[in-house]
Amino acid sequence: MLNRDDFNAKLEATIGKYPELAARRQAGDPALTQHLDAVFTAFAMLSANQELALAEPHAKTRPATVLADAALRGIIAKATPAVVMVRVRNESPSSYSIAEGRTILDTAGRPYRAAYAVTVPGDSEQVVKFVQSRAEVVIHNIVTPAEFYATGLPTPDDDSELSAIRVFHTNGNEMVYKQDYVGVEPGELAYHVEVNAEKTVFVRFGDGESVGYMVQAGDAFRIEADYCAGEVSLDVQEPFEFEYTATPRDVFIALELESVDYKGAPAQSIDALRELCKYPAIYDDDAVFLGEFDYLLNKHFPSADFLSVWNEAIEEKHRGYDLVNTNSLFVACVDSGGSEITVGSEGGEVPLIGFDSPTREAIIVDGNSVWEHGGARSITGHSEGKRTVKISFPDASGVIARSNFYFGLATDDTNIGDRPFDPNVGAMALFTQRHGGASSQTGVMSEWYSDGLMSPRVNINPADDLSYDDDYFIDLDLDADQAVFYVLRDGSELWRLTLDLPSSKDWHLIIYNHDAYNNFEYLRIQFDLTASTFDLKPGYDAWDDTYVDEPPRILSEGEWTPFQRAIADKIKHADDTLRTRFYTPKLEPIPVEVVAQIPSSYVPADVEQAIRELLIQNYGKTSAFAQSGGIIKTRETIDQLVDGIPALSAQSADVSVKISAPEGSGSPEVWRFVSESSIDVSLTVASGRRSGW
Repeated sequence: MLNRDDFNAKLEATIGKYPELAARRQAGDPALTQHLDAVFTAFAMLSANQELALAEPHAKTRPATVLADAALRGIIAKATPAVVMVRVRNESPSSYSIAEGRTILDTAGRPYRAAYAVTVPGDSEQVVKFVQSRAEVVIHNIVTPAEFYATGLPTPDDDSELSAIRVFHTNGNEMVYKQDYVGVEPGELAYHVEVNAEKTVFVRFGDGESVGYMVQAGDAFRIEADYCAGEVSLDVQEPFEFEYTATPRDVFIALELESVDYKGAPAQSIDALRELCKYPAIYDDDAVFLGEFDYLLNKHFPSADFLSVWNEAIEEKHRGYDLVNTNSLFVACVDSGGSEITVGSEGGEVPLIGFDSPTREAIIVDGNSVWEHGGARSITGHSEGKRTVKISFPDASGVIARSNFYFGLATDDTNIGDRPFDPNVGAMALFTQRHGGASSQTGVMSEWYSDGLMSPRVNINPADDLSYDDDYFIDLDLDADQAVFYVLRDGSELWRLTLDLPSSKDWHLIIYNHDAYNNFEYLRIQFDLTASTFDLKPGYDAWDDTYVDEPPRILSEGEWTPFQRAIADKIKHADDTLRTRFYTPKLEPIPVEVVAQIPSSYVPADVEQAIRELLIQNYGKTSAFAQSGGIIKTRETIDQLVDGIPALSAQSADVSVKISAPEGSGSPEVWRFVSESSIDVSLTVASGRRSGW
C-alpha cells in the first residue's frame, strides 16, 4: 500500500526537471503545496482502498461484504422480543376481558401484545403476560405460476427489527418453515427464509416436483411478520395504556409493570455477523455437520428442565446390542412444566396414585393416566402375573364408614348403558357400600353392561357394622385371571368382590367415591411388586411403603408430547435418515448428608432450612446442574455451604458432606438432582466455651 511519503519521494526525484516549480516548492508556495498534498492524500486513500479490496474476501471489513456473506450463509439478523408481566387492575364492579393479542403501549410508545386471553373479575387485579412486538400482515396474490417463487417482506419504517414470520396458504393451512428445504417432500406446504445484502428478507417457496410447493395462479398467501424493538429498558411500576379504546369501561382499567421476564435482544450487529460467519458450528443447524446433536437440541430447546441425547453406540454400551437401534438417536427429556412421562421417584413417600392430594391431580402410571373426574380413579393395565394393591386410610380411621365406594372393571369396548366407557369421564358402579351412623345396609349391586365381555360376578357378604373407631383396609389382588377386592377390618374379611379380567384386552379397574365429605385426600393406593412381574410399575410395597423401581423404557409415538414431537422434527430437519427414539427419563435423587456444628447463637432449624434451600438452589431438579447432567463434588459443596451460610463460616463452626452415588447414574437417561427428601442434615450446637483465660 502506497502512502503520502511514497508520493513525496517520487516528487523529489523528478521535480528538478521543472526549475520554476522546484523553486516555488522550496519556498513553500501554498498554491502549489496544497494542491500536491490533496493529490497525494487522494492517491494514498485510493491505494489503501485497493489494498482492502484485495483482502476483503478474507478480512470482510466492509459492512456490505459482511451482509452479503451472511446472506450467502443463510444467517438472518433476528431480534428477540421482550416479555413483561403487567398488573391489570379492574376498578369497576364488572369483569373485564382482554383478548389474546390486545395491544398496550409503554411510555415510549412501544407496543406489547397479550400472550393469552384473560378475564379480570370486578374490583380485583391480575398479572398478565405481554410480548413486546407488533404484527404486519401482507396478503400476496400470485398472478402466474413460478418455480421457487420468492416474495420480499416490507422494510419497517421505524427502528423495529424482524423477530418472527408465519405463512398461511390460500386454504388457510399454516405452512411449515424448513431451513434449506431439509426434509421437504415434493408438494409439501413448506417455505424457506433468506436475506440479501440489502437486508431485505424473502420468503421462498418450492418447485412442486423436487421439493416443496410451487405457487399457482390465484394463490393468495397471508404472511404475518412480527417486529420488535429488541432490548427494552423499563422503569419499576411503569404505567401502560391501551393502544385504542375498545369499550367505555377501558377507563376503569389500570395497567402497570409487574416484572420483566426477558428484556429482549437486538438483532446481531455487523461485528457480530462478521464473527458468526467465521464459525459454521454457530449458525449451521445441520447436526451432521456439527457432529453434535446435543448442542443442536439444547440450542433450540433451552426451556427443557432435562434434555439428554445419545447415539446407538452409547445405548449399546448400557443395554447391549439390539438390531432395532440401528441408525437411531435416543433422547430423554422433560420440558419446563411439561407432561412428559418419567420413572423413578424424587424420594420420600410419593404415592403412585395421588388420592392423598387435595388437588386431585392425575398421576401417570406406565404411560397411562390415572384419571380423575369427580371422585373417580382408574387403574389401567394388562393381565400378566400377580400383584397386590392395598388401599389404606392412614389419616382417618372409619372414613370408609361415611363414604360410598364403587368398584368396577371395564375395557375400551365396554358400554355403560348406551355409552362407551371412557376413563376420562367416570367409573362404572358394580358395588356400593353405604353406611351411616350405627346402622348398616346391604351392599347394592348396580347394572353391568358389556359387549360380550362377561357377566357380573359379585360375592357380597356384609358381616358387620363399621365403626368410626376402627381401622379398615381395602385390598385388591390381581392375577392373570381375576381382580378380587377385599374389605378388611383388623385383618378380618368383611366383604369380597371378584371380577374376571379379560385375557386379551387392556382393562381399567375403577375405584369411585361418591361422598359429600370429600374424603379422597385420605385415600392412597399402593402396589406390591415383590410377588412377580406385572405391567403396573413403579409402585410401593403394600405393607412398608418401600418404593420399587421401574426401569426406563422406550415410548411409543402415540405417547409423545408436543415437546417431544418438536424435538423429533428438529432431528429430522438436521438428518432425515435417523430415527428418533424417546426414553422415559429416570428421576434419581442424589443422597446428600450434611453434618455440621454451629455456634449457639444460631437457631438450628433456621440453619437446616438454609442448608436445604442452598442445596436445592444449586443442585435441585430445575437447576443448571441437573439440566446439564453435572457431577456434584464434595469439596465444592462444602465451599458453597460455608460461603453461603453465615452459621457455617463462624470460627466455632465445622461442616462435613457425604455424597452417595445412586445406582445407574451413568445411564444417559438418568436425571440426577438433589431433592428435599434426599437431603439429610444433622446439626449440633457448640458450647461456645473459651479454652483460654
